[in-house]
Formats: sequence, C-alpha cells, structure tokens
Amino acid sequence: MRILLAQFYSHQPTPDYGIIAAELRARDHQAWVATPDAKGDLCVRAGEQLVATVPGVQKPVGRFAGLPIISSLLWKKAAFAYEQRVRKMLRQLEPNIVQINPADLGLFEILPLFMPDWMQFILDFRQIDERDYGRSVFGRLKNAFYRFKRETVARYVYTRAAFLHAAGARKVLGVNWRKWGVVVPLGVACRFLEQPHPFEQPDKLEAKTTFIYLGTISTQRKLDLLLLAAKKMLHQTNQFEITFIGPDATNGFYQTMIADLDLGQNITIKAPVAYEDVPAVLVTYNVALAIVPERPFDWQYHPTLKALEYRALGIPMIATDFEPNRHIVENGRNGLLVNNTVDDIADAMLCYVQDHDFRTKSGQDAAAMRQGRPWHDVVDRYVTLYTSLLPKPDALEAEKQIRQTTS
Repeated sequence: MRILLAQFYSHQPTPDYGIIAAELRARDHQAWVATPDAKGDLCVRAGEQLVATVPGVQKPVGRFAGLPIISSLLWKKAAFAYEQRVRKMLRQLEPNIVQINPADLGLFEILPLFMPDWMQFILDFRQIDERDYGRSVFGRLKNAFYRFKRETVARYVYTRAAFLHAAGARKVLGVNWRKWGVVVPLGVACRFLEQPHPFEQPDKLEAKTTFIYLGTISTQRKLDLLLLAAKKMLHQTNQFEITFIGPDATNGFYQTMIADLDLGQNITIKAPVAYEDVPAVLVTYNVALAIVPERPFDWQYHPTLKALEYRALGIPMIATDFEPNRHIVENGRNGLLVNNTVDDIADAMLCYVQDHDFRTKSGQDAAAMRQGRPWHDVVDRYVTLYTSLLPKPDALEAEKQIRQTTS
C-alpha cells in the first residue's frame, strides 16, 4: 500500500505519525508523513528523505488587504489555492490511503471531493475540534451549524473517520458512530512497558510523598490549580513534594506564583528530559498528576498520551474525571479521579500523603495493573482499516491501467 499521513496542527507535532509510518515501511508499505514547517509550508517526507514541499497559505498583500471584508475573502482565496496545491501533490504521489489530522476542519473539509475514486481518505480526529460559541441565540445557532458541518464531513465526504476514543466518536457522529467511524487507540512506546518498577519499601513510608507533573508548563493547562491545591495541603502537612518537568512556555509565570505562595520548599520546576529517559525518571516518584483542563474542549474526548504511559509504567496517578480517563484509572486502585477544583485535587493528594496504607496499596495495584498497547499493535489496527477501504485487487489493477493509459 501507499499511505500518506498528513497533520496540519503544528510544525512540532507529537511523534505518532512518524512512528506509524516507520512501522508501515518496515512491513514493506510505502509511507510518507506530511507536516508543516515553521513557515507553514507542507513538507512531505519518507523517513528522513524530503519528497515534496507544498507552499503554505500565502498572506494576502495589496492596497485593500487590510480591509475586514476584503481581507477575509483574500484569506479564503489563499486557503483555496493551498488546498489545490495539496491536491496536486496527492495526484503526483498517488497514495492509496490519505489520512489527515486537520485540527481545524475549515481548510480540508472538501479535499476528498473530485479526487480519484481509488484514493481513500481518512479523517483522523486526534482532536475533534470541539467548540462552544456561547449560549446566546446566535451562539447556539453557530454551535448547531458547526456540529452539523463536522458530522456531515465525517460521514459523507471522507471515506472513514478515525478516533482515539469512543467518547469522541459519539460526540461527532452520534450513538451509531460505528457506521462511519472507527476507534484506533494511541500506542505507547515499549520502554514504558519494559521499565523495571521498584516497589515502595516499608522503611520509606515516612519519607515525603513525591508527585510528578510531566508536560509543557503552560497557563492553558491551568497548573495554578495544582499550586493552589498544594497551598491548601500545607495547612495539614508539608510532607510532600511536587515536581514539574517540561518546557516552560510561561516566561516564569509559575515560578513567580510559587514564590508568591511561599511554596518553594515543596514545588520544583525542572527542565525537560529526553523522551527515552522519561520512564526511568517517572518511577522515582510516588504519584503522577494527569490533570487536564476543560478547555480546549477536545481534551475531554480523548485520552492523553501521558496518562496511557503512566498506566503502562505502573505508576499511580491522579487524573481528571473525564470519560477517557475512566478506562485508564480504576478509581481507588491504581489512582484517583478528581474534578478540576482545588479542593478535589488537594484531597486526592492528601490521600497519598497521609494514608500510608493507601499509598502502598495503590502503588502495588498500579504495578500489577500495568498495560498498554504497543505501537506495532496500533499499526495492525490501521493496516486492517486501510485494507478494508481499498477496492478489490482487480478493480485496483484496472484503475492503475487506466491511469497508465491516460498519462
């Protein structure tokens, strides 16, 4: 098969598509990954080899480009021209399968239309682009129109819609989502399943309970909830430490907040570590924090990779009580599910700090409940999906001959 995996949400995406493509190539399929660069140009690669570059959306220029209505029209024209360039690239590469993670449907909602019948398109809802325009009459109308458009595109424009969790599939396609969609879960690196897990020793029970938050340090992630929860905990105990590990995207905002709240003895922010070193770092802590804010709304409808990695590693976690997390955390065993409030988060952390029996049992349960889906299993699911979408071999061969005749 010839498979193109294209994502448009970031020039620094998560490694999912690269991992999937490498596994596909190892199985003798041709696989490309298309990702925008820092300038917005779409770069198509087969491994490290650059195969094609598609110029991105060009910023409108001219006398009237700054006028609101005209500017909007010019941007739409530029986006349409970009889509046409992407179509041209697809016709040149001739993939059987085009899997697109658009993040924002607006640009590629009609891309499959007028493309060759043998080219199958998968709309990959790694984020479902959930929005809320408010509760005013206009806002409700806009919500209804947007959700209708998203559902229509997923059902009837693309060959199939793919999701990371059934919660997202139901939100987009309704209760009968299996008619148009499929769930292919996230995989985890085998290093998380294979990392030796040190059981907590009884002579360490009096030591401080250590919590770890791993990920980007960003105000969007509402990490102030964790800081305020820590401040509340100090009214009862100081026998805990919280470590944040990740790139700081706040220009020191949380460092300042830690100082203002006088939490410097209990909270530390550290620089990110190499991905291959993450499992060994994580098992040195007692509990992982998998708190996910309500916004962006997308995060309520798919599991985070970090939570899946914590489950695979066998470390207890405190996680936000969203539906996808209920399939990862068995509340009271390998972790605790909480609402995103200071009180709930503080109470959950106090359970681990003050109840040593619970902390020990939860750690043992988490270690015993280690599980995760390795990436090669995920690719098995994708290959099954791709194969089910392809025309019968004789029809595919006939189409190939037609292309050769007309070229």
